[in-house]
Amino acid sequence: MNRSYEKFYRHFERPPFAPTYYPSEEEFVDPISYIAKIKPEAERYGVVKIKPPPSFHPPFAIDSEHFEFTPRVQKLNQIDGLVRSKLIFDTELTNFWHLKGQPLHIPCIENKYVDLFRLSRDVYKLSETEEEANREECVKSMQGRRRAPEPRTKSMAGLRHPITSDDQIRNCSEVKKVKSFDPMDEVMCKKCGRGDDEKCLLLCEDCDYSLHTYCCEPPLNNVPKGSTVGSGFPMPGKDFSQYSDAKERERYSNHPWNLNVMPVLRESVLSHIDTGISGMMVPWVYVGMCFSAFCWHTEDHWTYSVNYMHRGERKIWYGVSGLDGQQFDDVVKTLVPDLFEKQPDLLHHMTTTINPALLIQKGVKVYSVHQEPGEFVITFPRAYHAGYNEGLNVAEAVNFAPADWLCRGWLCIADYARVRRNCVFSFEELIVRMAKNASALSVVMCLAAYEQMHKICSRESNLRKCVAEMGVDKTSRELYENIADDLRSCAVCRTTLFMSGLQCKHERLVCLEHADRLCSKCQPSDLTLKYRYTLDELVPFMTSLQAKTKDYVEWREKMSKLLDAQPEHKPSEHLTRF
Repeated sequence: MNRSYEKFYRHFERPPFAPTYYPSEEEFVDPISYIAKIKPEAERYGVVKIKPPPSFHPPFAIDSEHFEFTPRVQKLNQIDGLVRSKLIFDTELTNFWHLKGQPLHIPCIENKYVDLFRLSRDVYKLSETEEEANREECVKSMQGRRRAPEPRTKSMAGLRHPITSDDQIRNCSEVKKVKSFDPMDEVMCKKCGRGDDEKCLLLCEDCDYSLHTYCCEPPLNNVPKGSTVGSGFPMPGKDFSQYSDAKERERYSNHPWNLNVMPVLRESVLSHIDTGISGMMVPWVYVGMCFSAFCWHTEDHWTYSVNYMHRGERKIWYGVSGLDGQQFDDVVKTLVPDLFEKQPDLLHHMTTTINPALLIQKGVKVYSVHQEPGEFVITFPRAYHAGYNEGLNVAEAVNFAPADWLCRGWLCIADYARVRRNCVFSFEELIVRMAKNASALSVVMCLAAYEQMHKICSRESNLRKCVAEMGVDKTSRELYENIADDLRSCAVCRTTLFMSGLQCKHERLVCLEHADRLCSKCQPSDLTLKYRYTLDELVPFMTSLQAKTKDYVEWREKMSKLLDAQPEHKPSEHLTRF
């Protein structure tokens, strides 16, 4: 670890607190509206706390007497990014010398052992700052020095503990990259080697062996049901007659702040997804213990999240605004560049922590929240968050997505494609479902959906034109919604396909963005454009959304002209936005 960073670990300074909000009884009735109300101020913190009115006391619905589970092992000494970098370096260096048949001797200068990891980082940093000409001269100088060849056998090397035989060394191929222990391997699929698509990642409770459902033999269509414990909130539609507090349970089972209800509220776009996505639309219960931590991450598809603590000790949160998400990415890459070289999508896995105080020193605005039982914590789109527990506690979390999330959802798909992360659902399919149900949508929802539908149609028109210019003339309709997500993903970027895809005669499928990377063996005449809708069939979707908002748009234009004529009465910008 860089010596200048050590002070942030010896003397930790807590980041400033994010605000706590206290909704009234009236405001608390509609969670989506209340969160939209506080968003202009709250979003800059990434994570905020909401204390419900005193009347909100939902009963704890989990049977504590029969609630059993197998805790997962979390090695706290390996989740810090800087510590992990050193651990991996030390392991690889030791293995390198071991494979050469020689022990690693750490130099000792003035009775102090040299920190080889720190030395390597300093050399790397120095090499980046040198002039190109100097580097070239250095290379020429080093190449001009004749050096004796390194010993290749035990007889030449004179090793005290030689390798088994000269033949073994003679037959060894050059080791390009030493395989070493990497703590992140513990959360990687043992077959494909990736750790994304966590919703489909199965973890053995006994040995921590991990596999994606689709990497199993035979592949599994979904995650097998294990120990479903239900929810800490009373479940909607359940019979509560056996309980003494049946009326209270019935009331809270349909409460809008019940985490089983919140994702599918009318003003949450997730209500237009048919299947209940575990962890996103179906809440997860989290049991924390002292110092158990959750690493830096964003929510799936950059959605909002809500976390409610049912009981137990305090949970500490750290948050970075989604508005500063790119800055966070850039800073972490500069702090642990070697980890990103090994895994470009590092931040898409909940495996890495970085000291919040160090992030602040690098210019990232980090805020903290201390969550107590009975309190909600809200995270905003693309907000990075991390934290730990001060003791045993039980919390529950789920995602939701108001209309204003749609613009972030569009950007998230591009970011996922960049790092080849699997989507949890098809964004295009979601927008089409909303368009089909335009008559039931609110004006706010229609406006947001229309904007995204317009982007989708424009892009689709341009891409299909490019594919036609490539010489692709075969087309066929494909009902993508009837195909499992992992069977309709782009072979290049892993985006879940819905509007269209391009397939070669070898049945390799890509999105139209990557038509040029489909197949090196097939000619354009061998390719087939598989579309869900023709371009003409997309027009009614646009029309239905536009018709629902026509009156509102006309009213807004009239009001805008009126206010422009009287600027002294013009309200602030955020009041005129939907």
